[in-house]
Amino acid sequence: MSAARVLLAAVAYHAATLVRSRRIVPPLAALLLVVLGVYAYSPDPVAGSTATTSFLLFPLAAWLAVAIAASEGPSQRDATATALGGPLRAAAARFAAGVALGGAGVAILVLGPVALRAFDRPLTAGDLLLATWIHLAALLAGLALGGLVAPPVLRRPGAAMALAVTVWVLGVPVDALAADAPSAARPLLYSAAPHAYAAEAIGGASAWPDAAALVAAGAAGLAFAAVGLAAAAVVQRWR
Repeated sequence: MSAARVLLAAVAYHAATLVRSRRIVPPLAALLLVVLGVYAYSPDPVAGSTATTSFLLFPLAAWLAVAIAASEGPSQRDATATALGGPLRAAAARFAAGVALGGAGVAILVLGPVALRAFDRPLTAGDLLLATWIHLAALLAGLALGGLVAPPVLRRPGAAMALAVTVWVLGVPVDALAADAPSAARPLLYSAAPHAYAAEAIGGASAWPDAAALVAAGAAGLAFAAVGLAAAAVVQRWR
């Protein structure tokens, strides 16, 4: 069997295990509450609401990653790792499952308000691309964080989520420090708090910021995800 088929089978397995364990229910319910809460008072600006929902997506993505890992017991997790060729490949499969399931969540956040007629104007193709870019960056960053702290790294899912939420909350003051930091240090601080940086860069305005700000906001999330995945790979090899 090719590597691609093995990965697809592993993603399907993790998705099915997550559904059977019912651990998907809390993050999914929270995602729907985000949509209903943010768009309860419509009409909403496209850019401003994207800033809010991408900020909230970060901890939800971490929650999803923790839920995927916690849906397997220790012995079952070891068996999966053996079948896939090691814990590193098993972690990659869990991350891929998170991307697949989280991608559906991004679609809900981007297209759900359209179905609810919650925006203050019709969406353009550019709006959809920009909103998807920012949400995907937040999704990948959150999944990387969740995968880094999820079982078996921290054995208790509650402890893993507490640490992820702490990182989420601390992102706000870290991003605020970037405004007064030397210009050379700002990219590092932005990448350490991509969710807060994206929310601040987009703001609550009705119009999108300039292209450079949008590219930087998404790139900060991708940088965070890359560092998180690299750290997770080191931890998995060490274990």
